Amino acid sequence: MAKYNVAQLLILLLNLGTLLISLACPYCPYPTPPSKPPKLPPKLPPKHPPKVKPPPHSPPKPPVVKPPPYVPKPPPSTPKPPVVHPPVIPKPPIVHLR
Repeated sequence: MAKYNVAQLLILLLNLGTLLISLACPYCPYPTPPSKPPKLPPKLPPKHPPKVKPPPHSPPKPPVVKPPPYVPKPPPSTPKPPVVHPPVIPKPPIVHLR
C-alpha cells in the first residue's frame, strides 16, 4: 500500500507545480503569426517538354546482298543412246553358171 501512496504523492506534487505556474502566469502567450509571409519564389506552371519532331521519313534501304562467287555449272548431261551395230547379213554364195 505504501507504493501506491508514494505514487499518489508524486502525482499530487506534479499537479501542484502545474497549478503554481498557471497562477503565476494566468494567460498563455500564444505565438504571434509573422507579420509578413516568408519570401518564396513565385509558383510557375509546370513546363511541358519541348515537342520533338519525328525525323524525316525516308524509304527503308534494302539490305545489301552480295552475289555468291561464280561457280561454273557442269554441262547438262543427257544419256547417250546405246551403240547399235548394223546386223550382220551373210552374203549369199556366188554360184557360177557354166
